[in-house]
Amino acid sequence: MSQKKESSYDILHFLILFGLALLSIVFLWPGKMSPDSMTIYGLAVGGAYRSEWGPLLQLIWKYADLVIKGPALMLILEMAFFWGAVMLMAQQFLRSKWFWWFPFIFLYPSIFISMGFIWKDLYFTFGYMLASGFLTKKTFEKTPLSGKDYFFLIVLLFFATSVKYQAQFVLFFMVGWILYLSPQLGSFKKSLYAILLTGVMIFSIDILHEKIMCDKTEETYSWQKVKIYDLAGISVRSGDNVVPSFLFNYPNVTNEKIKEKYSHLWEPLITETDSPLRFTKTDEERNELIKAWKEAVLKHPLAYLSHRMSVLYKTLSGSDVKRPLRQFLKAHHLPTWPANMTIIFSYIFGLPLSLFYIWLSLKVRKGTSAAVPLFVLNMMAVTYALFLFVFSLASTSRYVYFSVTCLAFSHPFAYLCWKKRKESLGEEISH
Repeated sequence: MSQKKESSYDILHFLILFGLALLSIVFLWPGKMSPDSMTIYGLAVGGAYRSEWGPLLQLIWKYADLVIKGPALMLILEMAFFWGAVMLMAQQFLRSKWFWWFPFIFLYPSIFISMGFIWKDLYFTFGYMLASGFLTKKTFEKTPLSGKDYFFLIVLLFFATSVKYQAQFVLFFMVGWILYLSPQLGSFKKSLYAILLTGVMIFSIDILHEKIMCDKTEETYSWQKVKIYDLAGISVRSGDNVVPSFLFNYPNVTNEKIKEKYSHLWEPLITETDSPLRFTKTDEERNELIKAWKEAVLKHPLAYLSHRMSVLYKTLSGSDVKRPLRQFLKAHHLPTWPANMTIIFSYIFGLPLSLFYIWLSLKVRKGTSAAVPLFVLNMMAVTYALFLFVFSLASTSRYVYFSVTCLAFSHPFAYLCWKKRKESLGEEISH
């Protein structure tokens, strides 16, 4: 193919993806609002930033709201992150049918169902995918990063990490990928600098939140939700009420009352008018909560593990995707049978596949550039999912959205690695 034809070919693919991006914005316009979205919006407009809702996200929305009221500009930012990642990764498959996989990800059931919501989960996920797409392009081109590249990636990752607490647990892999593309550094220095830079970024985000942006008088100490939910789960499973009495919302809260409100969601336990439990009110109560949680875990370790395994299973299986997807399809007069297949796209099956992809990437790491994005995307997916065992607040597919998206973006790279693996095995047999 001549250079002129190749250029036209590339432009055509770009125009198709750009057109699909515009269609997705029109389809989702002006963005979808949930109670969480309304909370972020209220904080943004009021300027009372809170760390649990992503202060930088609130700040951006505050100024976006001055231009267009509501979620419209935030939807455009969300779609810019997603389609930017699609374009950068699809660019490596221009001559392959796998090119079309990347725009299809928009319709991936476990991903599509949350598209358009103004949620911090999506800005974190798509921000990391955009950075991954940029690094994938550089990895395939085998070109070092420029000063502008470093600046863009650090700013993007700083923002994407700041909006989601659990992001800090996978930031190291992205920083490591950046330094992997720095040929002037040896392996030891790359590892050392990756650890240091990750620590500096996490510390800087913490300083920005706690010392500069957030109003401490409005702090909700969101970590306590997990601890209270764990205590309720341990109580229900062990039959021993380990919840401290100062957390009772009314006198004589029994295990039966806790069991009535205990489910895969945490809100019924704490936030409803007849909830048996409440949040802490003082630093002393918060210290006592941590102490009670530690004692309960040590006293009933099996009950704790059973509770957390149940939460993790329901989160990974995406049990809450089927119903809203069915409602969406029905509302748009579309066949509802795809809703019955959502578990196939959940991370309960994706987790072992990610582990296989990690193994595959290591096997062909010296033979193809595709091994790098395959390894990083799936290491992040698995690490993030495993941290949910301890840090997940109840069960919702949103919590594993990042892992599902990482896996979805990695399939074409797995194909290239598998192809390389077969070629290598064939060469070994022939010799």
